[in-house]
Amino acid sequence: MIASASGAYDGNEAALKIRTMHLLYESIKKSGGTVVTVPSALSDGLGASAEDVAKALGEK
Repeated sequence: MIASASGAYDGNEAALKIRTMHLLYESIKKSGGTVVTVPSALSDGLGASAEDVAKALGEK
């Protein structure tokens, strides 16, 4: 199921970034926590990791 869903993000970097932001939003909403955003390259690294996972799942 996850592998087939990853096709929606294949080659669509904007969709993957939106998904990442949605996951962050959902985790904050459920925990009632607060997020402090700091401009940095950290978010680029998180997106790359999610993209690597999506690609790895697509290869299986």
